[in-house]
Amino acid sequence: MSLLSPQIPDIAPPVRDFAMNRTFNIISVHFLQFEVSAWIAWFHVKLIPVLPSFTTEMLTQTTAQTNCTNYQVM
Repeated sequence: MSLLSPQIPDIAPPVRDFAMNRTFNIISVHFLQFEVSAWIAWFHVKLIPVLPSFTTEMLTQTTAQTNCTNYQVM
């Protein structure tokens, strides 16, 4: 195991889906106020274990009012 690549926990899909949905419902209302650092924190760190449950609808909602800089961060 490399120290440079963190191990992502193996979460059962129903649990992962639930966690992603709940988290997305909470953070999505704040997307318009997100700065680049918030996008990085959420999409490159905090959501990594549940990102496989990120749906096309979530992606559409996330990118709908996102500027190019924040879009590239995602």
